Amino acid sequence: MLRVRREGVPIPRWQQSQCTWVEGRVTVLEERDAQLRRSFLVARLGGPMGQGGDLLPALLEARILLWTAERLILSGFERDCFGKDTAQTWLIMRGSSSPRGNGLLWESSLAEPSQRSQRATESA
Repeated sequence: MLRVRREGVPIPRWQQSQCTWVEGRVTVLEERDAQLRRSFLVARLGGPMGQGGDLLPALLEARILLWTAERLILSGFERDCFGKDTAQTWLIMRGSSSPRGNGLLWESSLAEPSQRSQRATESA
């Protein structure tokens, strides 16, 4: 995974190519936030195979910006230990693909969009 913002500001692509990829397992679940008193989606990056805790701060109010066979881009905000929220975007690459620069490696157990529509047609 690659964080493409620093302190809420997009990192230029030429600098992104010099960043380090973080490998882990991405989970997105709905959680209740005590500070905002409401529920929303939270993305977390844990160690590979569920080992260890979070490798990065959680991505709150996570939204999918792009989902293809090779890439997943999530946007939201990270909260620091002082309660300050900062905009953040995660670039996530499938574990079997080469990052060719930066991003986050991920595995998906969900069917690709074409497979989902094919399954829906078969069951109808």
